[in-house]
Amino acid sequence: MILLTFCFYALGLGVYYKPHRETQYNSTQSLSFTIIRVEPYYQQYRIRALTSSFEEIEFTTFRGTFKPLQTCSATLRVKERELNPYSLTKEERLFLRGIAEEFKLEEGAPVYCIEKQAFSTEGLRFRLFQFSKELSPLAEGLFQALVLGVETQLPKEYLETLRSQGLYHQLAISGFNLAVLYGLLYKVTKFFLKFTPLLSLGLPLQLWAGFLALPGAGIVLILSGLQPPALRAFLFLCLLLLGKLLFRHTPSLLVLFLTADILLLCSPTLIGNFSFQLSFMATLGLLWGDSLFRSNLRSLPYYGELPKYLQGLIFAISYGLTVSTIISLFTFPLLLLMAGEISLATPINNLIATPFWSLVFIPGTIFIALIALVYPPIAKPLMEFLAELFSHYMKIPLFTWQYSPPLPVNLFLLWGLIVILLGFFLFKLPSLKGLKGLYKVALWFGISWLTFAGLKTLYDRVNIIIVPKYKTLRAILLKEGKEFYLIVSENKYFSTEREFKLFPLLKKLGIRSLEGLFHLGGESLEERALKERWLRHFEVRNFYSLRDLELWADLKIFKPALEVIPLTGESFLIEFKGLTLIWGEKNYKYQASKIEGEILIHPSGKILRDKIRGEIILERERKASFYLLPKDTYYLYLDEVERQKSFLSRFLFPLYFVEKENLNKRFLFSDPYEKSL
Repeated sequence: MILLTFCFYALGLGVYYKPHRETQYNSTQSLSFTIIRVEPYYQQYRIRALTSSFEEIEFTTFRGTFKPLQTCSATLRVKERELNPYSLTKEERLFLRGIAEEFKLEEGAPVYCIEKQAFSTEGLRFRLFQFSKELSPLAEGLFQALVLGVETQLPKEYLETLRSQGLYHQLAISGFNLAVLYGLLYKVTKFFLKFTPLLSLGLPLQLWAGFLALPGAGIVLILSGLQPPALRAFLFLCLLLLGKLLFRHTPSLLVLFLTADILLLCSPTLIGNFSFQLSFMATLGLLWGDSLFRSNLRSLPYYGELPKYLQGLIFAISYGLTVSTIISLFTFPLLLLMAGEISLATPINNLIATPFWSLVFIPGTIFIALIALVYPPIAKPLMEFLAELFSHYMKIPLFTWQYSPPLPVNLFLLWGLIVILLGFFLFKLPSLKGLKGLYKVALWFGISWLTFAGLKTLYDRVNIIIVPKYKTLRAILLKEGKEFYLIVSENKYFSTEREFKLFPLLKKLGIRSLEGLFHLGGESLEERALKERWLRHFEVRNFYSLRDLELWADLKIFKPALEVIPLTGESFLIEFKGLTLIWGEKNYKYQASKIEGEILIHPSGKILRDKIRGEIILERERKASFYLLPKDTYYLYLDEVERQKSFLSRFLFPLYFVEKENLNKRFLFSDPYEKSL
């Protein structure tokens, strides 16, 4: 089944994929386009449009005047995204989103639009978006997440709580939302069909109820904007019902893979869509876990003298925990790649929380959405009441056990793959059948531990400086063996990049503790809230700030082998393994010794400069993070764009950096006049 799925993907890719875009967009240009979709995107709007050359594009804007089906002419500027470790390249992102280019609207330039009066499903969604603007922030965020598939508008504290509980997936439009409404409609329809003459027509009531409840699932599909998870679930339902109509007992797993095959044939980019992957793996875990439980775990000791209601309760709890655990195992790699950590209590929290979502929040918001399309004045107080219930539900003290591996996520998943293959060979190879099961388990654990220890030892020996690229904050991560040190400067008004970009990056690098955090500018570390934000995610052994330097003139930040020395104002000299880095708001120069290179970091000047060879890169031109690796007699400079050109460098990051002249630059410590190798 898996081989067939990839064959369908390859066929679809061969039919639809274009290796080179026909249109190369300039940095800024005027375009004519027809708007397809309008969605909120944090504090902005994200617009999907079709150009006059029949290419789909996306752009973000602060204007709230765009509507679906409008034909507009506007000036757009190509959006340049920073490239950091574990992020997709621009080409990969465009391909997976199925668009030709990402833009920003030039807000000051004139925009001309002509409205078209016609019915469209996106018009219905837009009406619901407009309705949600009149709600309170919590009600608006909950409504948009559960009905329209836009979870970014929920207040940040609720998003963080759900993520730490492992319940963030409940917010996303998925097969679960569609299945909840379909299941409720199926039960209600089946109950009322008992009182109708349909039973005499020959088809069982289950089939009649299944087909009559299908339009309810279609409502979720339309309101979600045909999002891939909902589309997969709807097609899965249709194929399952078709099999029952033809009186074929087709296995659900086969139907699932057939659904994936059809979707990948029509749209190969779905194979890289995170929501599609997560939905597919969760459904695969659900079906496999259900089959495993019902075939092996049904006859348990509690089916003895216990009352029937206790038997049913124990069975339901056992079933829920088993299936939820298996689903968590199937989705574990994807969630780890997304955030760098996972919630260990997801199965328990799912068992407690699912009744609230299945019976109250999901069907309630969809029902309110249908009322809002007919008579919004009634829908508004109902949604506010549901949001109030949700706020009380969020006070339930669910578990928040988080796990972040002590290895970079790519190395940790590589180790997991090694462990799985090792277990397969140990327990399946005919030549090992004579080995007793207990010895096999011991051998499996022993080799797995040695493999993990080997990867951890290699990672602990890496010394590296990582300078990520962000818009509103600057950061330098210094790794010396097992110890991590971070210098960060951020604007107090913009914490989004810290929360949603810097924190996940650090966790994906296997960082659970920081030996030292030196915080510069913006929000003061004296404010208790900021310290709590860092301590909530990492164990920080020492905090440093500018105030500490004012109070203690001889303060040693970090340690003598890795020192931060204040110069003038907010400029600092950073010494690390023979390298000299200068951090400053202005163009301060430092006369490095003859055996050291000189690195200058500030917004307006040079980012990396060698004393003899001159300039290498400008900060204003930098679009990606870069790395500095101190060696015995030289240091290696490598850009993220260049690093991603090497498969091994991406796969084994940060253990492996290919040293080729066309990929990186080497600078000697011992003789700066010697030519670069």
